[in-house]
Amino acid sequence: MRSMKFLPGLFLLLFAFHSFAAGQSDASPAQFSSEQSPALTLKVAAREVVVDVQVFDKKGQPLTGLTADDFKVIEEREPQSIRSFEEHRPRPALETEGTVIEATLPLNTFTNYTPPRSTTSPIVILLDAMNTDIEHQMERRAALIKYLKNMQPGGPPIAIFQFDRTLRLVQGFTSDPKVLLAGANSLRDMPNDSVPPSVMAASANPDELLRARQKAIKEGMRTLTRYLAGYPGRKHMVWFTASMPMTINPARVAPVTGTQKGDAQALTDVLTINRVTVSVVDSAGLENPEIVPGPLGSFARALDSGRRLLNLENHSNMDLVAEQAGGKAYYETNDLTQAITDVLNTGSNYYTLVYSTTNTNWNGEYRSIKVLVDRPDVTLRHKQGYYALNLDPVAQAKASSDEKRREEAAAQESANEARAAAPQLAKATDARSGAAPNAAPAAPIPPKTSFQTAMELDAIPCTELLLVAHIEPDAGQEKPRKDAPLPAENFMKTDWQHKPFRTYTVVLNADAGSIALEKTPDGARHGKIELAAVLYTQENEQVNSIFRSIAFALTPDQYRKLLATGLLTKMQLAIPAKGNFFLRLGIHDVTGDRIGAFEMPVDQIKPEAAAQNKP
Repeated sequence: MRSMKFLPGLFLLLFAFHSFAAGQSDASPAQFSSEQSPALTLKVAAREVVVDVQVFDKKGQPLTGLTADDFKVIEEREPQSIRSFEEHRPRPALETEGTVIEATLPLNTFTNYTPPRSTTSPIVILLDAMNTDIEHQMERRAALIKYLKNMQPGGPPIAIFQFDRTLRLVQGFTSDPKVLLAGANSLRDMPNDSVPPSVMAASANPDELLRARQKAIKEGMRTLTRYLAGYPGRKHMVWFTASMPMTINPARVAPVTGTQKGDAQALTDVLTINRVTVSVVDSAGLENPEIVPGPLGSFARALDSGRRLLNLENHSNMDLVAEQAGGKAYYETNDLTQAITDVLNTGSNYYTLVYSTTNTNWNGEYRSIKVLVDRPDVTLRHKQGYYALNLDPVAQAKASSDEKRREEAAAQESANEARAAAPQLAKATDARSGAAPNAAPAAPIPPKTSFQTAMELDAIPCTELLLVAHIEPDAGQEKPRKDAPLPAENFMKTDWQHKPFRTYTVVLNADAGSIALEKTPDGARHGKIELAAVLYTQENEQVNSIFRSIAFALTPDQYRKLLATGLLTKMQLAIPAKGNFFLRLGIHDVTGDRIGAFEMPVDQIKPEAAAQNKP
């Protein structure tokens, strides 16, 4: 039995599956389809603009007790009317007892969402190994461990991520210093010099390398916000990196076009839309090389001068990233713990302003925001603007589908060019594999979709769609005969097909209100989702899987029922009786490109529940 605190809306998901599992065979009027659709990039800008603002006095301390009358909001030189105002302050855990509903998950029931117990702003520590050398990674890790050893319990919840070949979750949100310290000391946070293959492939060309690093960062941030989406309110990220390969505020730098503008816009959107503020910490710290006299000294001074010029550009980029995302940049210091201390001490004191913009022309252009406070000697931190994109996720998904196809075609073309540019390597590979020298080259592997990435073993959980799963194992094992079929839809690897297995019934419920469905003139709702269940060994071997693609055509009455019950679906999965396995469940809203996904060890699913639930 596991206990956690739930958002009230999750109770519908938690309890709706019980009646469904008891007798219904289908909970929604969905029409099943095997048609595949490309993943779409969601771009959303709210007509009601949300701005989180930190206000500091001349001593750098949070200024509290302000009212809405103390603030003015200006968008593109036009004053805006504040429609909603709220002040946020950290509150001790004792003050919040009873304000959030406490729920206990029934046996064999799991969810992708565990809200932090603290009401203060969650803190994300991002350790960037891709853009930091080994030496500075070790210094940064030592600083983090030193801070956590002295951290007091009961503070804001903290999650730790590391970014190298992929973005990895080192430790999920917790306020327990011992748990955080164990994560920071684990092998998951060891210094790493590996980088994404796409970055390595582009390393020979400086321009391609820059674009590859920018793309890797953009994809990493998108993965991070998929994890943070279910956590309401403001989140603050402390990004430890030694190099910032992109500036993200086009209003402050020379005009950019094409891919650069797309990368900048995507990174800005993905952070500010999800209310993630960013403070950037230079992991390289303060460097003061010793300069020797004579010719060697002249050479060393020249190198140091070049380094300082590079640092100036890098620090300028850090300033712009932090300023755009409402945070602060820390550099030219070796006290890396000070940045964490500063964020934790001030991050939970802020104000939320909401206004309806007077400019309703949703042309996708960048709009700057300026917030003023009628007090002397104050410093403000807030996001500097947003992109005026259409609010409707369905319309945005349609508009971006062609762009996504162009991106995938460009990626495919780059892969083909890379293969053609290395004929000697290709011949050597063919020779080792025993292929004929003149054999046709193998078809290039298409890029993974976001949903495929989210369904990989140990992938970061996604909370854009909230899920509750009840998993019921059969009471007994089955010993399949030679030609006996597996449960419907199962795609079990050949090596495992004839071993004893147990059938597990999975009842999955998702928040239907978060799925983008297009409304047609007749009032019907149309959309598409993908559902998947994937079984892995601890060695990352796929043992079994189920995939469904569901197209919706809902009448108004059916849509209202769907909102009330949640999106319920049932599937049966064969899991070998012997072995150590991990089950990953996921749902993908294709139209809105929202994902909910999580995994659990199969040994957490108790077989005795089947006997307990029998009449």
